[in-house]
Amino acid sequence: MMFRIIILSIRKKFKIYFSYKFFVFLNIITGILQVIWLYYLSRFVHANFSDNINYFSYAFVGILSDVIIQNSIYGFRNVLRQEQVEGTLEMVFASPTPVEIFAGGSALAEIVKGLFIAFIMFVVGIALGAKVILTLNTLISLFIFIPIEILAFLGFGFAASGVIMVTKKGDPILFTYSWLNRLLGNMYFPAKILPQGINFLRYILPLSYALNGTRAILLQGQTILSKDVLSNFLVLIVFTIITLPSGLFLFKVGVKRAKKEGTLHLF
Repeated sequence: MMFRIIILSIRKKFKIYFSYKFFVFLNIITGILQVIWLYYLSRFVHANFSDNINYFSYAFVGILSDVIIQNSIYGFRNVLRQEQVEGTLEMVFASPTPVEIFAGGSALAEIVKGLFIAFIMFVVGIALGAKVILTLNTLISLFIFIPIEILAFLGFGFAASGVIMVTKKGDPILFTYSWLNRLLGNMYFPAKILPQGINFLRYILPLSYALNGTRAILLQGQTILSKDVLSNFLVLIVFTIITLPSGLFLFKVGVKRAKKEGTLHLF
């Protein structure tokens, strides 16, 4: 029954999403422009990380992961915002659907949208010359690794949404966190080149482990059982165990307080 509710929620979100064809078109164009921008930037950055990895390939994996992760963090927040604007949020929370199912289904729909855009960017990046290793083993490893990568970030989105339910202002938190990820998470450059006083912070951000594992698979041809990939995978599981229940708890607390104060409809 719960699985059916989640599937119906995803179908609903996708019907709404694809009904705005020009908006979908702009999403796709934005993703493609990101890859093209990175391609031309890489022509001025002559950095090689090994014999087979150039800067374009390195940063390309970074922006692909960023698209997926940003939808994991921001996706559910955007759903809440839309429900508030349309005046349907109170009806949602008045229904018998558990808060966890609503949160999970809504977040999953946004994540699938992110994966859709990331796939198009992936194809464009390969056409522009990104050197990735695609074999049956690396594809299977990606299908195992990426869901844990997503779950490790989902809790942050739920937690921020709980704050938004009470304060109605959560963007500064997510904005700051996102840019800390970009600075310290090995997205565009290795964080180890940063000053010693701050580069150690990369160890407390899940993005570092997500990108290390994804790059090991796509750029080095390693599998989920390889030491480098497996170690990062296990760390992301630990992050998921801590952040996902905590994020859901904070979201439920925020909803409960907003109901008590009668501010569900405010934004």
